[in-house]
Amino acid sequence: TDSSVMVHSRSHRISMIRLLIFAVAIVSITQAAVCSKGYKLMNDRCIKLMGTVTGTLSELLKEKENECEQDGGFLPIIKTVQDNTDFNNIVQMFDGLQDPYLVLGMVCNATTTRLEWEDSSTITYIQQNPKNTDIKLDYNCVTDTSRVVSRVSVNDWIIVYEPTFADYKYTFLCETKQAQEGSDNDQCGEYEYMPVAEDANKPCVKINTVPLNWQDAEAECRRQSGHLTSISSDLENVFIRRMAVGANVNANLLIGATKHDGTRDDTGFTEFTWIDGADFIYNNFDPKGEQLGVDETCSSMIINGGKWMIEDCDKAKLPYACRREKIPAIVRCNNFPRSDTYFLPPGFPNSKYNCSYYLTVDTRLFVDLQVEQLDLDEGDYLDIFEGYGVTDPAALIASINSTSILPANRSFITRETNQMTVIWTPKSTSTGKGFELKYQASNEPGQEDQK
Repeated sequence: TDSSVMVHSRSHRISMIRLLIFAVAIVSITQAAVCSKGYKLMNDRCIKLMGTVTGTLSELLKEKENECEQDGGFLPIIKTVQDNTDFNNIVQMFDGLQDPYLVLGMVCNATTTRLEWEDSSTITYIQQNPKNTDIKLDYNCVTDTSRVVSRVSVNDWIIVYEPTFADYKYTFLCETKQAQEGSDNDQCGEYEYMPVAEDANKPCVKINTVPLNWQDAEAECRRQSGHLTSISSDLENVFIRRMAVGANVNANLLIGATKHDGTRDDTGFTEFTWIDGADFIYNNFDPKGEQLGVDETCSSMIINGGKWMIEDCDKAKLPYACRREKIPAIVRCNNFPRSDTYFLPPGFPNSKYNCSYYLTVDTRLFVDLQVEQLDLDEGDYLDIFEGYGVTDPAALIASINSTSILPANRSFITRETNQMTVIWTPKSTSTGKGFELKYQASNEPGQEDQK
């Protein structure tokens, strides 16, 4: 019946399981770089060609910067000779680009009136051509809309003085970060890994788009084992803002800055603390907005520009950003757990990731798998096979789902060999926590019908 642990073929799903085991084996052998859909791995960078177009550069820049920002990426940021060489090589990998003018990821800082890189860093490197007049980037970029491009075929940069070169064809590339399978990115679960995190132990961020007030948002972040986000640098601020833009947040985003006593420091700013306990070493409050909110005690980021402002903790219902620590390594996909040691599914307690486990005991003994805890959602399966890497339906000891009733001793034992394969296949939207298992050697084989 549906309420018992059954041995049956499920031939289609077992075929898929075979493919899964192969994929897991490949991942175990190599840590491959992963790019988002639409991006290619080129020179160890995730790159998308957004097109080669003719027009007024300042207008094209706005369009392409926004398109790239939606993917959480940047136009080319070049800080070293090696960066410049990398992008020259990348452009030349695309067929049909004749004498390309590569548009660089420089934006105008309205406060300083100078160009800077899109990640808010200062421009310290310029690729000059000794035969040409050196280019200077100390002009007022607010009143002068000229921008910088790289002439790949000549290997130098030039300033495009508009509308002088309005008929040139400009090449736009977008670069997004890449993840490594089996790297820190995996330890963030459904959160996104923030590579620029000041606190390396707390690099995981998630944008939640369902509006809540500050108190309820913090409660939801705590439910996800985190807090409303702290922000400790310009780079973190830019990264989180870009995540919000990518999630189609276009107003304000609740963050974790809060005050308790309403006092002010010598600069006139309210003394804030981060709800997650991080040191308040970076302040991006808009002075005007901060003063307007003297009586309020919570905060948000203004998506248009990234400045912060005061919010009413109870009234303002907005999207919000949570931040938490890495998931402990014990819950990553450990394909070869040790005997007599508990093992959990990857991403626990948000166990949405496939994993295969290969259990072995001494020869002439049998594998005894103990189910200590089980919390499965509809569509989650835990399949147990006799043998190493075996997915033959005839070797299926048990297939456990959300309605299964476990044996009284909560134990499954191999019948013929000293090896067992356990395959965890959760539904991608699973809300179940998964399982807690351990195994040991048994002197006696399992019974034919392990219900």
